[in-house]
Amino acid sequence: MSAFNALATTAGFFWLKESYGPLLRQRNGFSPSSERAVNNNNNNNNTDENNNNTDENNFSHTLYHTNIKTSRKIRNNLLRPVKMLIFRPVILFVSINMALDFAVYFLVLSTFATLWIDEYSQSQSESSLHYIAITLGAMAATQVGGRLMDRTYKNLSAREQERAAGEIGRGQVDDNIASPSPPPPEVRIVFLIPSIVLTPVALLFYAWSSEYRLHWAVVDVSICLFTFSNFMFSAGFQAYLLDEFSGGGGGVGGGDMAASATAATKLLSYMLAFMFPLFAPRLYTVLGYGWGGSLLALVFAVVAVPSGILAWLWGSRLRAMGRRRTEE
Repeated sequence: MSAFNALATTAGFFWLKESYGPLLRQRNGFSPSSERAVNNNNNNNNTDENNNNTDENNFSHTLYHTNIKTSRKIRNNLLRPVKMLIFRPVILFVSINMALDFAVYFLVLSTFATLWIDEYSQSQSESSLHYIAITLGAMAATQVGGRLMDRTYKNLSAREQERAAGEIGRGQVDDNIASPSPPPPEVRIVFLIPSIVLTPVALLFYAWSSEYRLHWAVVDVSICLFTFSNFMFSAGFQAYLLDEFSGGGGGVGGGDMAASATAATKLLSYMLAFMFPLFAPRLYTVLGYGWGGSLLALVFAVVAVPSGILAWLWGSRLRAMGRRRTEE
C-alpha cells in the first residue's frame, strides 16, 4: 500500500495539472495592481457584481503578500482549522456526521478479515478475496454516486435559473438583481437522502447475514452496499461543506477557507476512526455480529436522520453562525 501511494504521488507531479485559481492568475501575468484596475472598472459598470466577487478578489490579492514570514504563515494555516472547528458550528455539525460515518466504516473494516477466518474457517488468502466486494462498493460510489450528485446539482441549478428568469419576465425584480445564482448548499441534502436510508439498512443486512453465516456471496453483497452508501454519505456532506467555503456554490463562506474547512472536519474523523476499532472485538464478542451491527446501525440512524432534517430546514442559519469571526 505504501509503495502504491508513493507511485501515485510521484505520478501526480507529472500528470496532474495545477488547479489553484490565484496561482493560475499569477502565472498568466495578473498582479495586484492589474486586479485592482479591473475591479475599479467593474465598479463603474456593475457594483453589485463586484461585491459578489469581493471575497475571491481579496483572496487572490493575498497570494502576493510576500512580506509575511514563512513561520507565521505556517502557524496561521495550522491554527485556522482548529479555530474554524471551534467558532463555526456548521463545521462541527458536518464533522460529527462525517466522523461517525468514517468511524463505523473503519470498525467494520477492522473486523472484516476476522469474520471470514473465525466464522467461515477460511485462510488469510481466501479471506482477502472478499475485499473485492468493498472495492466494488467504493468504485460504484465514485462512478455512480458522483454522476448522480452532478445530475442532481445540475437539475436544481436549472430550476433556480428558470425561477430567476420568471421573476424578471414578470417584472417583479430588476434584471441585475435577479441574475441566476447557484443553488444553496442545502440542495446537497437531496443527494444524502438515499445514503441516510441505505447505510443503516446495509449495516443490518451485513450484521445478520454474518450472524447466521449465510452464503459468502450474500455477505459480500451486503458489505458492497454498505461501502457504497457509506461513501455517498461522506461525499454529500463534503460537497455541502465545499459549497459553503469554496465560493463555487451558493455559499458565502469565503473561497480561501475550503482547505481549512476540510482539514477541520478530518480532526474528529481520524480521532473516532482510531478509537472505534479498539472496542470492535469486544463489541462483537459480547453482542455478536447481529446485535453489534444493529447497535451501529441504530447509532448511525439516530445521528444521520436528524442531521439531514436540520441541514435542510435550518442549514442557512447554521452556516451563518460564526462566519464573521472566522473571516477576521
